[in-house]
Amino acid sequence: MDTASTPQPVLAAFAALVGVGIATAMCVGFRLGRGSELLLALAAILVALSAVLIVLTLRADLHGPRRWFLLATGISALAFPVAVALHNVAYALGIAIFGAGFWERIGMPDEAIFFVIAIFVCPAVFAVGVVGTVVTHLAPLLRR
Repeated sequence: MDTASTPQPVLAAFAALVGVGIATAMCVGFRLGRGSELLLALAAILVALSAVLIVLTLRADLHGPRRWFLLATGISALAFPVAVALHNVAYALGIAIFGAGFWERIGMPDEAIFFVIAIFVCPAVFAVGVVGTVVTHLAPLLRR
């Protein structure tokens, strides 16, 4: 397969996911719509587009780095809202099971594992996936 030929549905899903991912990051970063339907809607769209990109990438005849970069983009975008939800569930369970002030008593202001995954790991992997996909898509076109 020619390295420059990524199926159009995969590229469309990728572009839409990047757009929604950037919009979600801006809402979170600038605290726009915090606790509102806007952020919930963006998260739902992010999950749906992530699933579409993952399925289309797995079904497409793609090999090598481009496939892995597309999958990294989709999986990291899917993992972000999941990690946020798990962070909130773990925090609430700690309080529900062990009482108010539990996190402070153990020397942590908050649940840290899923927080770090959601805030640092997922965006970093998403950025690597996006840049890698763009580079692996454009490099063969620029060589012509």
